[in-house]
Amino acid sequence: IKNIDERYQTQQVQIDELTKIIEVLKVRKDPKIKRTINFDDLGEQHGDLDYYGFIPLNYAGFTWKNGAFMPQQHGKSSYPNTGFATAFKQNQKCVIFNLGCQPIKLHDPRNTFCILSFEATCAFQDEVILTVTGRRAGKTIQTVIFTLRYHEIKIFELNWDNIDELEFSPKGGKQLATSTDADRHVILTTLNFS
Repeated sequence: IKNIDERYQTQQVQIDELTKIIEVLKVRKDPKIKRTINFDDLGEQHGDLDYYGFIPLNYAGFTWKNGAFMPQQHGKSSYPNTGFATAFKQNQKCVIFNLGCQPIKLHDPRNTFCILSFEATCAFQDEVILTVTGRRAGKTIQTVIFTLRYHEIKIFELNWDNIDELEFSPKGGKQLATSTDADRHVILTTLNFS
């Protein structure tokens, strides 16, 4: 009976993962998407961590600044009733966020890229203002402002071409009653590129 239960649990995990993939494909029927980064591989490599870690310097071909990753185990157990709990409701294995209230930046030192969209929420405040900036050779090419809600994950469309740096800078927001942590974090679950 124990063996049957273990097989059932394994199959249920696989079903949940496939269901998530199907849901993502339904939402993202955009044939322009050629590459998606969902950070799950960071969670697989470090899933037993009971704390957050720094994004490896050359992760996914980008140079990262002020970026950290949080495995599901730590996010769910340490930060219930926050945006981290919201982010992990979709069975993400890992998410990334900005460190020390500083903007998180990703830069490709070799090539330009096209960012189509990203999926995000905020951590310890609600209605956080997120400024997203795209640069090429240090010059600002595009800037847009979004409002993040801690209880929902949203896909934000950019469709920016020919940039080599992307910056996510959170500000403001209303402190959650469920958290004493005052750091302003943008939580990113997915980046979509063409």
